[in-house]
Amino acid sequence: MPRRRAQLAAPPPPEESTITVDNSDIDPALIALTDAAASQASLLSDSLATTTPTTPFIPPDEPPTENELLQASAPLEKFSWSLAMHAALLETLCDQCRLGKRSDSGFKKEAWVAVISAVQEAYLGSHILTEVQVRSKGDWYKAMWKEWVQLDDNSGFG
Repeated sequence: MPRRRAQLAAPPPPEESTITVDNSDIDPALIALTDAAASQASLLSDSLATTTPTTPFIPPDEPPTENELLQASAPLEKFSWSLAMHAALLETLCDQCRLGKRSDSGFKKEAWVAVISAVQEAYLGSHILTEVQVRSKGDWYKAMWKEWVQLDDNSGFG
């Protein structure tokens, strides 16, 4: 006698519900702060969602050496920004601005090269910084500055 397969029914979709919160007795500065945090979270999720196109893998003509295999299996170095790296980034961006290496649309390529060099000098690890990493941190500072200005403009803040 042939075996019969059990057919599983799909679970019903969850019921949608709406929660309403009365914000009338909450300080407007606190609401602005939570809105700013929510926008930062959306900026972060948007930046994580963007991907760069990848090139197809082309296998090498010869097998990897033992040293190459050891390097590939070695744990990656944890990278984090130090206070000295933050200072180097901001100071060099200011210097490049004073030198006229900034246009209306942003900093020129040669300015970013100088910034990367300064931040790399401040970094004590072996990781090689990329322009994307440095620009990303610069964009983060720009977003934080906009949030600060928005909070500072609210009456009763500071």
